[in-house]
Amino acid sequence: MALVLISFVFCKLDQRVRYLIKRAEGALKTLEEDWKNRDPNTDGHQALFSAEEADTKELRTQLREKYPSRPWLWHMTYYECFCLVYVVFGVIGMLGAILSIVGLLN
Repeated sequence: MALVLISFVFCKLDQRVRYLIKRAEGALKTLEEDWKNRDPNTDGHQALFSAEEADTKELRTQLREKYPSRPWLWHMTYYECFCLVYVVFGVIGMLGAILSIVGLLN
């Protein structure tokens, strides 16, 4: 049961960190836009945070179309990877708890 609790706590911690990262990315995108407006010679590749979202979405779409039956080749976000880990460990913890209870009842 401790595994389920730990998975839940880390999931909540991840939510908080993700919120802070999104806020920081928003601030950086604003700074990049100001920078691009002041320097007309700046190309889009130098503004990492402004271009990242569209680039990632395009990459995800390409890989999912190219490998529809092989999800291990898809591009996953940190959030998706961590959620997968939390779910797997949560399920393992629940199964362990259930098997322990059933074992005690027999």
